[in-house]
Amino acid sequence: MYSLWHNFFVLMTIIFFITLIIFYVGDRMAFYADQLAKSTGISGALIGFILIAMITSVPEMVSTFVATSNQLYGLATGGVLGSNIVNLAILSGIFLIFRDRELEIKRSSIFSFLSGLLLLAVVGILFTVYPVSKVIVNKYYVSFIILVIYIGIMYHSFSLNQEEQEEQEKEQEEILPLGKTIVPFIFYSGIIIGLSWGLVVVCQQMTVVPIPIYGKTLGEHFVGTLILAVSTSIPELATSYQIVRRGQTNMAVENIAGSNIFNLMVLVVASLTTPSPFWSEIPINSLYTVFMIFIVSLLMCIIGLVRESKKFSLFMHGLIIMIWLYSLVLVF
Repeated sequence: MYSLWHNFFVLMTIIFFITLIIFYVGDRMAFYADQLAKSTGISGALIGFILIAMITSVPEMVSTFVATSNQLYGLATGGVLGSNIVNLAILSGIFLIFRDRELEIKRSSIFSFLSGLLLLAVVGILFTVYPVSKVIVNKYYVSFIILVIYIGIMYHSFSLNQEEQEEQEKEQEEILPLGKTIVPFIFYSGIIIGLSWGLVVVCQQMTVVPIPIYGKTLGEHFVGTLILAVSTSIPELATSYQIVRRGQTNMAVENIAGSNIFNLMVLVVASLTTPSPFWSEIPINSLYTVFMIFIVSLLMCIIGLVRESKKFSLFMHGLIIMIWLYSLVLVF
């Protein structure tokens, strides 16, 4: 058993089977999330932005707190930032897969991406303050400011999504009773959380297992940005794919945008749990990933603004995936 746990290919196989299960469970959770939106009258986008985003961000939360508790700051930031850009690439991939449908990024989602850019800009500044000026930032003041911004984003997102709520009330589709919706949704959400935790455990084991033939382990930040980021983004991939397949595009878009914002908040909260000045310990190469996320988020906003040209949107989504691949080259 010990040798299997230290075998690279065995760990990859475990991740593969966990991913298959998450895809099935994600389909059921997407169904009940859709029913929850209809039976409560709450906007599907709002459910995706807050509720589903928090559930699918559990792997990032677990991996970040475990990494910071072991003072692996490069792994923590690499996992969060890498997951954010993977999430955006996943969304573009889903848009390309369902290119025959009329998919669009709505006004509320543009605000969500812009809000993510605002928080990302603050985090980017924190990454550069210490390397440039050697000034240690007070993490408590910074966390308070970011928390205020986050609350403002939540409030404004709720206001923007009221229009979609009114549209949902006009739908005539069959709706399950609320009691038959909440319990299954909580049940499948719990399975997603448990499987996500398992993914993090397996992924962390992969950071210490040498790659066959290569004979070495990968760097801390690269492992975080690639292996950990991709593994912890599997719940977003599964749920968003199934949600779009069921016709709730805006819920899927808000799931990605909300997950990215929540991931940054996880990083902020993690900074409060470390005895050291957290932001001064961040590897400088994290700025490359921050810059790439900034560009990709801006491209998402442009796609949402330019809705008339479908060819342009498909080109931009392809460009986003290429930028993600290029970011991996920079980090490596």
